[in-house]
Amino acid sequence: MVLLALFAAAVFGMSWAIADGPDGIQRWALILVFIVAGLVVMGLWMALLLAGAGARTVGLGIAVVAGVVALIFAGTVPAWYSERLLHERGRVATCRVVAITEVETMNGSGTAYRYRLACDGSGTFWVTRSDRTLRVNQGVPVRHDPEGRSDEAELVGDTARMKPQDIAWTAGAELGLMALASLVVIATGRPEPPEGTDPAD
Repeated sequence: MVLLALFAAAVFGMSWAIADGPDGIQRWALILVFIVAGLVVMGLWMALLLAGAGARTVGLGIAVVAGVVALIFAGTVPAWYSERLLHERGRVATCRVVAITEVETMNGSGTAYRYRLACDGSGTFWVTRSDRTLRVNQGVPVRHDPEGRSDEAELVGDTARMKPQDIAWTAGAELGLMALASLVVIATGRPEPPEGTDPAD
């Protein structure tokens, strides 16, 4: 459990460095340090899980699922941190749609629309939506980071976009699932005595 806590700390540290860390080479150095630390701790945690699972198929399956959830967690936390900063520091401005690009969704199940928005004095931002409801030269209210540390933006009133609290609940559920998997492997991973051996010996 200590390794799991250290892994979570490394992921949170990486998320902070990406979204709100210092500028320049220090930022990239911190990101690299947290990524390496996270990978090392995750490797040790997975090794202990696999060792605890032994040759049991169920235990091995649980360990593999926990590893996959850990990788998803490493992507969920940065998304939460970025969204939280956007909601805390973001300001609303009227921006103009300057380009629309049709793109494939991440899972390849359909198409989405990527809108390039120009905001006076704040540069350009990209917003992706599943529907083509905006037109070129249309003015739309957009929340963005005035400090320019993030190129993330969101359309005001976009109900389809996940809110920071929703992403936080998702990250918490993933962490809970990893902890539960660890406890199950620990509780059921005691090695069975070899055949022909008296357990009392």
